[in-house]
Amino acid sequence: MRSLFVAIALVALLLAASTANAASWANFYGGEVDPTTVGWARYGAAEQPVWGVDIGGGNQALVVSHDAVNFPLNQPYYQYSFASRVAAIVIQMRFRIEGGEPRPDNTCYYERFRYNDGRSRLWRYSGSTTGDDFWDPDMVSDSYIAPFDGGWHVLSYLMVGGDGADPLNPINNYGAANPGTRAYLDGVLVASRGANLTGNGGDLQMGIVRQPPATFGTGSLYVDYIAWAFDETKDEFGNYGTELMGLVPEPSSLLALGAGLAGLACTLRRRIGR
Repeated sequence: MRSLFVAIALVALLLAASTANAASWANFYGGEVDPTTVGWARYGAAEQPVWGVDIGGGNQALVVSHDAVNFPLNQPYYQYSFASRVAAIVIQMRFRIEGGEPRPDNTCYYERFRYNDGRSRLWRYSGSTTGDDFWDPDMVSDSYIAPFDGGWHVLSYLMVGGDGADPLNPINNYGAANPGTRAYLDGVLVASRGANLTGNGGDLQMGIVRQPPATFGTGSLYVDYIAWAFDETKDEFGNYGTELMGLVPEPSSLLALGAGLAGLACTLRRRIGR
């Protein structure tokens, strides 16, 4: 029993270390605060976004909507710009899309994540071989992400800087073994692209970006949370972002898990004392 207590205590300590790292994540929770008060800029605000919308399970979300009938020229979205330049960034967002329509053209994307040599967008696509899919036009490999189902999903991106082959542009010269972007939907790798951007811009966008056509109707993006963290440390294979990918579950769940194991260890300790 004592060895079990020691093992659980060690796990709790490891998670405590992880949660300290997780606490370094920057995040926005849709039920807590107006994004403009925590560094986000708002565009196209004819329809007022709503935060604190009850989505069940004790969670609340931000809802950004476009109404093509009453506000046909509006494209409401939030944008957050990054100033720092590091080798890798992990971004995660829990979201749901409601209403609107799938589009055959590159209009009305709901999210754009861009950093260093990585870039990705998400929209509902209706192409020649599919009727309604999540689609990422910036990806090269496995670009059809998944069939659209109207449900909640967690989208995660690992974006890694250049491959060290550009000595004249040190911003994109991090020497990573696998530069570029990898996209994960609900924890499954679904799309990727190599590094081929040269700009230094980095930002997040969420909402109804670009002008939807009149046939789009009313469409909404629900955002439960969005979180991001940076990494400048290579693993043994020369890759960045490895430690951050271990923290891909929503940060508060790590805190809860660490606290739960610590509590279990304390309970066992009391029992051992008896």
